[in-house]
Amino acid sequence: MKKNLIGFEGPDVWNGCFTLFCPKRGLIANGMEMDDVNKAVNLYNSLIGHESINPVWYDVIEEKVFGQDFTWMNSDSKTSSFISPKSNFITSDVLPFNSKFAWDIDYVLSYYGKHFGKEIVCNEEIMYLNNQKLLKFRGSKILVVAGGPTAKEIPWDPEDYDYIFSCNHFFLSKKIKKIKVDFAVVGNEIDMSNENSLFHDYMENNETILCFEDRLSEKAAEYFSRMNYRYKGRCIYAHTRYRGKPGVGLRLILYACFLGASEVHFVGVDGMGKDTQEGDLHGHAFQEDKQYSHKSLDYGVYRRHYVIFWDYVLNNLKLNKKIKFQNLGEGHPRNQTTTISKTFFPLEVDYGLY
Repeated sequence: MKKNLIGFEGPDVWNGCFTLFCPKRGLIANGMEMDDVNKAVNLYNSLIGHESINPVWYDVIEEKVFGQDFTWMNSDSKTSSFISPKSNFITSDVLPFNSKFAWDIDYVLSYYGKHFGKEIVCNEEIMYLNNQKLLKFRGSKILVVAGGPTAKEIPWDPEDYDYIFSCNHFFLSKKIKKIKVDFAVVGNEIDMSNENSLFHDYMENNETILCFEDRLSEKAAEYFSRMNYRYKGRCIYAHTRYRGKPGVGLRLILYACFLGASEVHFVGVDGMGKDTQEGDLHGHAFQEDKQYSHKSLDYGVYRRHYVIFWDYVLNNLKLNKKIKFQNLGEGHPRNQTTTISKTFFPLEVDYGLY
């Protein structure tokens, strides 16, 4: 199989990867011998245990097949981007209730419901606590601000947006702590005790909706009820079927989409550079001294995960048909959506930075 990208161009080629198969078009040669294409697709089908119902991708650089059919049920989290197939997301009879991979409605209601309530909204892609405050996001223009370097390098203006979505240590950002974040996903890394005065000062001075989506440590989970009491009506839980390795920034994009936004711009949703090593500084927009420490740190892994995310958004959900996307970090050397956004939703404002 070919290991270079000469001759591999066009809308089927993303981040050094291209489609070998899609349900509507069948096998796609794209410069490869059809026999090699067929072997690669058969390998993929053997790995997932059935014939693919989604596009099958091939990483030319690392000679790997991958796609949306990899889930927690048939592969590890480094390989998969989804908790389960659509058919097992809401109700799963495949995994035992106490399995670390069991995230169906019964488990979610058991884990979160006793703290926040059990009236939820759910479909094959997302489940979340029904809260009237979320209705305001319908038809809005939302900016997602994650922790990648472009969030501090790009001169974005909060006044250009109806609402701001962010995550975790957003309240440490010199820029963000001066503005109103309307929706924030808070994970295991946030200290919710009274000792974290910066976090609570921000929460008390703003009306931010807090969203919990992880299985927090036992100690952290003790704060669920306290947080719900302290910030009454502003705490929800949610999680998406999509659960890719690059982290919460991509899920924030999905939350904005699934909550009804008409425009979703994003900044700080970047990825990593080709030469990134464990221990290197992130250039993080919120935590200046944060280092790369992922056990699965791998540029190729991230490259494939960004391909799968946008394959899911553009080709599966077809959200670009009704939502306008803008990648404000387009062109940055760590922005792994660049080659995709330039083709499907090119940046309309040239910041002249990269």
